[in-house]
Amino acid sequence: MTQQPAIIGRHSRALRILTCLQAGPGFNAQELANQMSVSRRTIFRDLNLIRDAGVSIFFDSTHDAYRLHEQSRNAPVPRFQEADLIKLVLVAQLSYLNGFEDYVQSVRESLARLLNGYPQETKSRIARLIHGCSIVDTGVSYQSLTREMIKAVFQAIAQQQHIRMLIDGEELAEFAYISREGSAVWTKFAPYQVLLANNGWSVIGRSSLHRGVKEFDVQDIQNIQYTDDPYEIPRGFRGRLQAVRRQG
Repeated sequence: MTQQPAIIGRHSRALRILTCLQAGPGFNAQELANQMSVSRRTIFRDLNLIRDAGVSIFFDSTHDAYRLHEQSRNAPVPRFQEADLIKLVLVAQLSYLNGFEDYVQSVRESLARLLNGYPQETKSRIARLIHGCSIVDTGVSYQSLTREMIKAVFQAIAQQQHIRMLIDGEELAEFAYISREGSAVWTKFAPYQVLLANNGWSVIGRSSLHRGVKEFDVQDIQNIQYTDDPYEIPRGFRGRLQAVRRQG
């Protein structure tokens, strides 16, 4: 479920990149990254996604820019198969992220743009799905601060950059020697995974304060500050989610 923003955001961003390249002047990876507010690594992945869709992109080393081959410049934007659209709708409609009103609105607007140019029969089937799938009451807490902290962690994971987290909780008593803000303490954190389990949100990653991988209850996070410091997820990390699936 935590992958939903990445799935939708990646395809939307790929379309924006293609639009930039179709406009004429080339862009290098850093310029595209600045345009899309993502890392260069993310841009490289998006370019591969566009290539996989059949669009011919080449790197012009003379001008340090990515360009479209002439036969691709006027080609129509690649479209999803109806089966892919259905999967996107189901993920969007049945996700716990429906507690995030701005995400829900963005998903609906993105779906409306995606459906432009599709046959009316396809639009009707998708509309029936949208109106026929919903979650009424999950019992999950969506307090304002919790939502903002979760969205901030999502962004840090997408950018793969460290954040500084101000955390509170009884288990922090052993760090009484560290400078605090009230009962809370700051830690530099590399977020690996956001998890929703037992009707609560948590985030797993490496905490500089604990010098290892640590899981925090999102409700214990009081503040988050972004940094420009990148991180890599250890190759052997599988996360708590895998353990939860094994138990299920």
